[in-house]
Amino acid sequence: MKTIISQTLGVLTQAQQLENWWVSESIEIPFFDNQKLPITFIQSETNNNIANDQNWLSDWENALQNFLKLTKVDRIVISHFAFDNAREFVEDVNDEYLNNWFMNITNEKLIWDYIKFTGVYVERRAFGDEDIYVTIACECEWEQEHGLQFVFKQGKKVVRVSEQDGHLTDADAWGLDDSEDDLLAEFEIN
Repeated sequence: MKTIISQTLGVLTQAQQLENWWVSESIEIPFFDNQKLPITFIQSETNNNIANDQNWLSDWENALQNFLKLTKVDRIVISHFAFDNAREFVEDVNDEYLNNWFMNITNEKLIWDYIKFTGVYVERRAFGDEDIYVTIACECEWEQEHGLQFVFKQGKKVVRVSEQDGHLTDADAWGLDDSEDDLLAEFEIN
């Protein structure tokens, strides 16, 4: 197995079955109240040779360092995204159990009680801006099959909240221009 050295994470080990995935030991993540999780750096399948991207590690490190500055306060600020995702899902499936469960959430900030963080992934977007994005993968009470993901451009600001579908932006998921992706376009303005 191969390893690389990250200034932020120390040794990352190449995943056995996915040679373009590099996984760290678990670290404390302030955004998750210091819950420990491994961080995975994912190189593009079209560019999985480190030598082809001389800056890849420093680009990933910068985005990760931005993300590691986010705290519980930042998480609470984006509660409405998770709450809206749950509400939309519950409305779409019209399931009695989910309707009753969701009606018990009296404050959108309580939605975090129904979300379990399972992984952090850092990768370069293959389309559009080809920037670096940090994805938080989660399990959640309402979407047990596909889970939930929060995607942060450059590790700074959330630009997508959705089921885990492998897309970093709504523009990629729906074949839109970046300017038509509301959260991504908002990032560019700020």
